Amino acid sequence: MEIESDYNSTINDRYTFLKELGKGASSKVYLVENKIEKKKYAIKVFNKRTPLFKREIEILEKVSSLNCSYLINLKEFREDWVNIDSNIGEYKQYIIFDYAPKGELFDYIFCSQTGIKEKYAKLIFGKILRGVQALHKRGICHRDLKMQNILLDELFNPKICDFGFAAQMKGKNGKLKQYLGTLNYASPEMYLKRPYNGIKVDIFSLGVILLNLVTCKIGFIQATKDDNYYRNIMIRHFNLYWNIVEPKIGKISDELKSLYIKMVSFNPDERPTIDEILKSPWMKEIEDLNEDEYNLVEKEVFKEFQKLENIFLEKCKNNKKYDKEIIK
Repeated sequence: MEIESDYNSTINDRYTFLKELGKGASSKVYLVENKIEKKKYAIKVFNKRTPLFKREIEILEKVSSLNCSYLINLKEFREDWVNIDSNIGEYKQYIIFDYAPKGELFDYIFCSQTGIKEKYAKLIFGKILRGVQALHKRGICHRDLKMQNILLDELFNPKICDFGFAAQMKGKNGKLKQYLGTLNYASPEMYLKRPYNGIKVDIFSLGVILLNLVTCKIGFIQATKDDNYYRNIMIRHFNLYWNIVEPKIGKISDELKSLYIKMVSFNPDERPTIDEILKSPWMKEIEDLNEDEYNLVEKEVFKEFQKLENIFLEKCKNNKKYDKEIIK
């Protein structure tokens, strides 16, 4: 892998920096426009030189080779002179990706405060599943799947992003030992510091996303015995779990309950594969549609997300907490 690109110009010669999109502990993400293509991209600029840059590039090159519509793809990477908002630039590491103009799935669901209808969630979740399935078939586990790491393109199709924690799995039964992730989405084996299967960790996180997508709520704070909610899943008191949780999240179908419980099982071996999830009774309604029927549901989902977008934009106007512009 060559870090230097073939370009003789600097990043500022080729791209115009438009605005900051977000920031993390080690980097900031900006919206840029290619001066020749007049096309917008997202650029991740690292705060300082880090070995994480090379590791992320290695994963991203493999991700982009999959050519999957539901994954954010790599455009280019480089170490270069970068001048963002001052007359004095700095030598930085950066990565340029596809730009998803509708922003994070999290914002739409959070603003709704109710989640989306199960029929619509099945379509969105099916696309997310296929994105993760493409990763897993390439031997890559994401390890930080969450609502904030699912972006939406101009048609509100999901695109999985942020592969900073992703890893290449070694061997069919290879175990990983780096413990990371996000509080609400991390599997029990992460908290217990046990060697784990990266695919099973991703399935757990997908289970959390599933319930959040439909209800705008999470089913527990963290997957440990000290959590008042998850404890009942651990000891298989499922009826008690739903008796406590359902008044807080609203009524959902029995098929969804069953799938969710399997996906967030304490025992990783009890979690279904993505193929099994796609064939589950809950997914059957959307998976059995013919092309015309599927396209019709897609149009309904698009209209539903347009409504959510309007709610989100209104909150952005009135509350600095939601000060994120969605470029149409």
